[in-house]
Amino acid sequence: MKHTESAYINAGARFERVQSISGNIAAAAALRAMLDTETPADQTEARRLIALGRAEIRLSAGRNR
Repeated sequence: MKHTESAYINAGARFERVQSISGNIAAAAALRAMLDTETPADQTEARRLIALGRAEIRLSAGRNR
């Protein structure tokens, strides 16, 4: 993989935290750019790590209520 696992987890968390439409578009573009550098086999793992980062933010948001 070209990027570290933590880079994908952090990018997924950033994507989940964004609250504006323009920020969401920018975060999605950054994720796409990261994924485009990976081989098809590594893209699957990268998507899993992004989903993990997003899930961690959603989980922590539920605890803060």
